[in-house]
Amino acid sequence: MALAAAITAASGGAFATDTADDNWDHIATMPGVEVSIREYGDVIKVCDTAANGFAAITRVGDRYADNFYTIKTSGKGSCVTRQASQGGVYNLPENERISLGFQGETSTSYGGGFLNDNEVNRSDAY
Repeated sequence: MALAAAITAASGGAFATDTADDNWDHIATMPGVEVSIREYGDVIKVCDTAANGFAAITRVGDRYADNFYTIKTSGKGSCVTRQASQGGVYNLPENERISLGFQGETSTSYGGGFLNDNEVNRSDAY
């Protein structure tokens, strides 16, 4: 199942889109936030895409909802990237499902995730 099919608005909003390009295994876009994921190197980039007064936030955790870390931007056009080379919590466990919680506007939250197997395979998103 593609990441997009699994990312739904908690408040009943629209589905997100999930694409990939040469640099990213997954790119999920929701109102106010874009999250790009490269499994090799555990790279997660969060960008704020709306001038709406809210920071784009992504929570990264495991499938049991334990939180590894949170990424928060500082306004429209800003991006923050975290990756395994930074050590500690940013070095995500291999061959485990990684859960993501996204928020780019006031009360709407989205969720999804992927299997961190370091292979370019969009079918491992959920």
